[in-house]
This record gives sequence, structure tokens and C-alpha cells, in this order.
Amino acid sequence: MACAALAVTAALAPSLAGRTPKSAATISPRVESILARIDRAEGEIRTLRAEVTETRRLRLLAKPEVLRGILFFARPEQLRWDYTSPDKRTYILSEGKMTGWIPDQNRVEMVDLSSRQRKIRRLVAIGQDSESLRREFDMTAQEVSSVSGTSELVLVPKSRRLRHRLAEIRLWIDDEIGLPRQLRYLTGGGDEVLLILSEIDINGELAADTFNLRVPEGAKVVRELTSFGLPGIGDGG
Repeated sequence: MACAALAVTAALAPSLAGRTPKSAATISPRVESILARIDRAEGEIRTLRAEVTETRRLRLLAKPEVLRGILFFARPEQLRWDYTSPDKRTYILSEGKMTGWIPDQNRVEMVDLSSRQRKIRRLVAIGQDSESLRREFDMTAQEVSSVSGTSELVLVPKSRRLRHRLAEIRLWIDDEIGLPRQLRYLTGGGDEVLLILSEIDINGELAADTFNLRVPEGAKVVRELTSFGLPGIGDGG
């Protein structure tokens, strides 16, 4: 799974709207086995809850920034990302709309992402079938994963336009559950966002209002998304 909430990272976020080359690259048997594991997980998952530690290493930051939060997912395409530290923020993607609530600023951000909702879910790689990944990325697998108990999959966008912004996504797929335990995004400019998922709960019951966000009375409402930092969500591209 992520999101992910600095305004500066939104300027780095690409869309996946670039044209995919017609020719398909050969996929190794090792990659095929990992994709089969992802497909099995995709067929079984209904809901997910996980704690997330997000580390951002950006050229514009003097030192890495560490954020913590909770990620929720439910079919068909609903995501909720609650940041708990260093400050509290909530982002919900539901019915094609992203809504963010930033209490310290008494600010609500609302953006229509209906044309990109599936692509956003692809970036988080939760509940995502392998065929979609095949269309968008060239994929290789490390012989030995750098994270114990996982298979390490490297995704490079096929779109040359996108590679200028998002150079690579690296997924560490859990060998048992077939879902990511870690995700790393490298931008074309050398910035990095690393997500580490823990306490993963699959198909547990979620509260009925998990994906609802009531706009607080008196909050400033803007029709833009400036504070969600997961690469691939911020701009329209």
C-alpha cells in the first residue's frame, strides 16, 4: 500500500497518463511468479488496514522527514490515509474524489480524481491486478531481496514522459500474503519516498463511516490538492 504530506512533494508528483509503447518486454519467470502471487492476493482482498511509516528524502529538506499513519483500503476503490505524526491529517479517496482535512490549518482540500483513480491505486499496489502493472511498467526482480521474507520487484515506467518525473517504483512483496510490505518511489530528480507497512490486517471489518469525511463548519475549502506527498497523485499530467 498510500498514500503519503508536504506541499513541496505535490509539485513532484507525476500522473501515469503517458503513452505506453506498443511493444511488450519479455518478463522473466521469477517476475511471473511474483505477479501470480499478487494476483492471488488481489482475488482475495476485500479490506485492508495497515500502519505506515513514511520516510521522505528530498533535495529541499535538510534531513529526512519521517511521518506515521494508518492506511485503510476497501473494494472497489476506496482509500483512507490518516497521518498521526508529526501532525494530524486525513485523506480519503472515494467515488473518484480526493478529500483532505488538515486540522491545524482548518483547511479542506477537494479534488476530482475520477480519471486517475485506478492509476492511483496502482501506485499503492493494493488490490491491483498484475495485468495493469504489465501495461504501465517494465519489471525486473532482484535475485535476493533486501528485506527478509519478501520478493523485491523493480518497476520502471514504460512512458518516457513519466520517467522524467518518476524514475522507479520498488515493491517488496510479502512471500505469504502477496501484498507490499515496503514501497519505494524514486523521482527523476533523485527524491525518495519510502513506505513501510506493518500490523497488516486483511479482510477485517472497517467502520461504516471509514471513507466518509464531513467538512467541519467554518473550514476553508479549496479545490486543489497541495499537501498529499505520494508520487503520482498531486498533478494532473
